[in-house]
Amino acid sequence: MKLDSFCGGLWCLVVSASMSYVGGFVGTSPSALTPAPHRTRALESMSEHRGVPKRRRLLYAEGGGGGQESVEPAAVLRTAVETRKVPMTEVSEALRVLAADGGSPLACGAEDVEGSWELVFSTQLKSGYMPIRELVGFYPSREEASIDATAGPLPIGGMRGKCWWRGGEENELAFMLGAVKLGPFKFGKDKNEVKTYKFFVNDGKVLAARSSAGGFALLSRVPEEG
Repeated sequence: MKLDSFCGGLWCLVVSASMSYVGGFVGTSPSALTPAPHRTRALESMSEHRGVPKRRRLLYAEGGGGGQESVEPAAVLRTAVETRKVPMTEVSEALRVLAADGGSPLACGAEDVEGSWELVFSTQLKSGYMPIRELVGFYPSREEASIDATAGPLPIGGMRGKCWWRGGEENELAFMLGAVKLGPFKFGKDKNEVKTYKFFVNDGKVLAARSSAGGFALLSRVPEEG
């Protein structure tokens, strides 16, 4: 086997494995990531959160001194994006609470999703946080989607496909990914399998979505260059 053929196959394998996290192909069940009650829990009884908007429902988290402090789920997600140091169970619980809140409809449109995002966290991953840097491009205005991954300074590769905005009450984005890009080369064709993200958090810099393949994803906007 020629070395270049072997390397090409190896790169395709690495890229396919790393790219799979966006679509939620890894089969860890989100329920397996539910934290123990003593670590982080949502306020459950009606008397505890009567009059508190559901999107501001608090979590109880262990403080540094062993006590408990209350934090908003949205704040947990923002801190996780900024520091990557919030425990996986707390991020997963914040995502679960916000996804299930059933409060007022989220203001989110195609223009809010359009652009470049970094996939920071997925409940489909055993460790929660992405082990590599994965940049996701959603451009529904021109029906284009992309993923580019790097491990430190080393570019791993990417995938190209299509996306389009379905909207509705669940703020749904549909996408297909399949063609692999390595440097200037592109291999394969876009797959016909359509996956979706249904967004339930949007603050301009942070997006959270439920994947059609299961689990939740947390993304951080990448500033435009220039």
